[in-house]
Parts: sequence; C-alpha cells; structure tokens
Amino acid sequence: MLGTKIKTEYINNQGKIGTDPSNETTLRKKLLLSAVQHSDLDALRKIASDNGSQLVNDQDDKGTTPLMLAIRKINNINIVQLLMSMGANLYQKNPSGHSAIGLAHQEAFQYIWLCDPQKKHEDKTKHYTQLLKFFIHTLLSSRSHHTQEPPIFEGKFLVLMSAVLHSDLPFLEKLVEHHADEWVNLSDNTGTTPLMWAMIKMVNIDILACLLRIGANIYQRNLLGKSSIWLLHEYIHALNPNTLNQETQHYYSTLLKLFWPHALSQKEPHASANCYSPRNQISILMSVVIDSNFARLNPISEPAIRELVHSVDDIGMTPLMWAINLEVEITTVQFFLSMGANLYQKDRLGRNAITFLHMQGFQYIWLCDLKNPHEYNKINYYAQLFDLFIKKRMHEQNGSIDKPHFDASEYRLLVLLSAVIHGDLSFLQSLREHNGAQFVNTPDSTGMTVIMWAVVFMVDIKIVELLVQMGADLSQKNASQRHVVHIAQECALSYNTQPQQKAYYEQLVSILQGAQANHQYEQDFLQFLQESYLTRVDYVSPHNAAAVGFRQPIVFSTSRVEKRSENAEHTVQNNQGITAEMSIQFNRTASR
Repeated sequence: MLGTKIKTEYINNQGKIGTDPSNETTLRKKLLLSAVQHSDLDALRKIASDNGSQLVNDQDDKGTTPLMLAIRKINNINIVQLLMSMGANLYQKNPSGHSAIGLAHQEAFQYIWLCDPQKKHEDKTKHYTQLLKFFIHTLLSSRSHHTQEPPIFEGKFLVLMSAVLHSDLPFLEKLVEHHADEWVNLSDNTGTTPLMWAMIKMVNIDILACLLRIGANIYQRNLLGKSSIWLLHEYIHALNPNTLNQETQHYYSTLLKLFWPHALSQKEPHASANCYSPRNQISILMSVVIDSNFARLNPISEPAIRELVHSVDDIGMTPLMWAINLEVEITTVQFFLSMGANLYQKDRLGRNAITFLHMQGFQYIWLCDLKNPHEYNKINYYAQLFDLFIKKRMHEQNGSIDKPHFDASEYRLLVLLSAVIHGDLSFLQSLREHNGAQFVNTPDSTGMTVIMWAVVFMVDIKIVELLVQMGADLSQKNASQRHVVHIAQECALSYNTQPQQKAYYEQLVSILQGAQANHQYEQDFLQFLQESYLTRVDYVSPHNAAAVGFRQPIVFSTSRVEKRSENAEHTVQNNQGITAEMSIQFNRTASR
C-alpha cells in the first residue's frame, strides 16, 4: 500500500540523513506533501506524530501549502481535518494572493453557487459542502455564540455564510454580482441572518457594509425575537466599561454609524406609528441628527417637534440618544434639549441619554490623557456635552443657581459631578474604582464640592454615603463659608412645609452629622495620642491608612479601638504602636 511505502521511506531515510537538519526538514516536507497528494491518512498521522505541525504551513516552490493541496483533492475531508488539527493556517496566502479558504471559495462558487442541477458534479458539490461546513464549524467553535443549537447552513446560503464569517470581501463582492441579494435575508435554523452572524463574530466592518448595501434588514428578528439592531445595542450594553478597549469601542461606534442610515430607510415589521420610517415626520427629524440641517424642519410645527423628540426606534432609542452615540454637532444636541428631550427616558435595555453620555465620558475623558493632543477634539467634545447636560440639570433644579465652569484640567471633576447630580450610582462606583477619590474634595469655580451638590440636588442617600466613603471632607466650606451639614440644614428649613423633602433632609443631616462626629473623634483621638504617647502620628483614617503605608487600618469608634486581626485577643498592640488601653484612657480623659 502507498501508506506503507511512504512510512517505510520515511523510516529508512531517518538513519541516512545524518546530522544535517536541512536534509531532515526537506525529507519530512516532501513526505508530508506526498501523503496529502495521495490522500494517505495513515502516513500523514505518522508524520503528525513526529512533530509534523512544524512543517504543516511550509510552502513548496510554488507557494502551495499542504492544506491548499488537500482542498482540491476530492473525498479527503479526513486529510483536511487532520491538517487543521496540526495547526494548518486557513488564511496563509500563496504568491498569487490566494489563501486556502479563498481556494475553497473558488471551488464552492463553481460547484455550489453556479452548479447546474442537470450536470453531474455531485461528488465535487458534496466535497466542497463538507469542507465549508467543517471550516465554519471550526471557526464558530473557537468562540461561543448566542444560541446553544448548532447552526445549519445549506446550498448557496452556506457559501454566502462562509464568505461572511471568514471575512472574504473579494469573494462576497463576487457573490453580489451573482444575485447574493436574494439570499442576504435568509436565516439558519436558529433564525440568525448573515448580518447577525457578522456582528456576533465581529467580522471586518466592510463585510457588514456590503451586506447592508445589498439589502440586509436590520429589523429582521431571530427565533428569540431579537433584531440585528437590538443585538448590537445588547452587546454594547453588556460591555464592561472598566475593561472596554479602544479597538472594541471603535468597532461598535463605527457599526452604530453604519446602521443609522438604514434605521431611517427600513421599516420594522409591525412597527408603531412613532417608529422611524421614511413615511413619517420622525425620519425628517432624525436626518437632522446626521447633518444638522435644521431647514428640513421648517414644514413641521414646533408642537409636533416637541412630540417627535420622544419618539423611539426598534431598540427604544430616542433622537437624543442617537445624537450622543453618533457624536453630532453640539448645536444639534442643544436643539433637542431646547425642544424638551427627556434626559431620563429609557430604551428597552434600561439606558437613558445620561447613560450613553457617561459611557462615552468614561472612555474619552476619565481614562484618557487629557494632555494628549491627538485626543483633544474628542475630549473637548464630550466635555462640552457634560457641561451642557449639567447646566440643564441645574437650570431645572433652580434657575438662579450659580453654575460652575470647568477648564481642561478639571474635566474629570466634570464627569464626577455629572455622575452625582444625575444620580448614576453604578457609574459613580466605577469612578471610585478608578481613583475617583482624588477629585471628591476638589471645589469647582463656585467653591462647591460634589457632596455639596449632592445635597442640593436631593440625590439618592446611597450616593451621599458613597461620597463619604470616598473621603469627602465634611468640614470643607464653599465660597459662602458653609460646609455640607450647614447646606443640608438650610435645605431642610426651606422645605419645612413639604413633608417628603423635609424628611429626606432630616435623614441626610443625621447621616452627615454622624459621619462628621466620627471624623472629629478620629482627629481628637490622634491629637491625644500625639500629645501623650508618640512623638509623631500621621493622620490615619480607614480611608487613607493604606495610602500612607499602614497595613492594618484602625477602626475608630466612641468606645474602643479595634485591631483588624484574626489573632487579636484581649490587648494587642497594632502596627502603629497604639493599644486598646490607650483608647480606654482617652475615653476616660475625654469624659472628665
């Protein structure tokens, strides 16, 4: 048998090649290509077991790899599978610029896409169908997809899906010339379309652009009832802003902009009257988002525009949300705000315009080098948006409030302030994890700190408590020489006739006074220790102990000092040299 001959030749020559590694490599390459050429699976397994993976992507004098050779051989799917398991590169190109997958696509075009049913090419059609299915299965198994049921592709749809998933743009363009538009909105057994698969696998943006150009429907839904535009927003919503890299951010931002014109020109099946459609006024309003051409709105009355700014698309996004995502001109955002756009209207994933602003601000202001000239335009753009939204919020709260202004060095304070006054607790927690504490006591141009603004805007008590945990200085005074407790007490008096607001501020005053008392106790206790026992004590609190180098921060209370240690019994001296007896003596002294 041929396999036996190849293995015998390989074994016999192993002892004759001497110590010259080039001779051994040449022989093994020759035998590898010979095994593929003759579809000898046994011989190939022998070579594979002897570090054959080192040669599997080597090319012959014509630039052909073993995988390229195997693809053109009929009825040898096992050979292809073994080569792939050895690490064969599906995308490695020969001198003519063709890869193995490209060659497979050429043959599939001939024997599947253009195949005349009257001609007898059953063997080749079956072979290339098996090949494409195997390559797609290998690709999809490398990354989990959104369905547990494996997809099934057949016929021309299989060829189209292979071009999409392998990002073979030249081949996809070739299919377009041969009526690929007739297949672009077909779906597999899970209801997933080529456009959805392209998004799932994050293929080349040009592939998605091509699919949209030939009529891919962004509103067509899978068996779970989700459309392409829904999936896109779902993926963006699921991204962790703490780990989002700029490449991923850019990909999805580009995809949003790519989808937008089609959101205008396509109509979702069974869409309600206020959904985007070329046949109603909302499409005119949304076109303004793209080019800021306000003249288009002249035929529409102002009351109608004020209603339209609350209209939503398939995912529930408003014109204002799209404007923030697409980085339109600031004047367009100002226009939507002047028409009464709701900052807190939520889409179907629970996001509002503020959520989108914070996502962008985290990426392009908080995590950016503010002095980087290459990022200046984007940083400045989002800083203007933050300033615009903050001033709108302040105007709604009290039109007579002195509104702060921020220079470039204070843009991160701008982001922190936005999280506080808009009540975005989860975003504030993200900022805390990224050094937000260093800005918590920075006053703005009016002398107000973020915790003072939190009190003025009656934000969630949890936000105030989080600011205290971040180290907010409760004794710091604003330009009017009032600290945060004074501000809270004045607000409580001003709402004396409104029970709900009064109860809020009374609770807030109690919390702030308690935190202030604990802080004062820490100060007094440290002063006592400095005067009585130590020549020098650094100011240490549970918030800054780690920053000054103490391994185990002290927990101060009005009755004792607790040392955080599993081995602590009775009286244990901690790493600052402070004992529980010192605390007891201090309490006795203070009580006298």
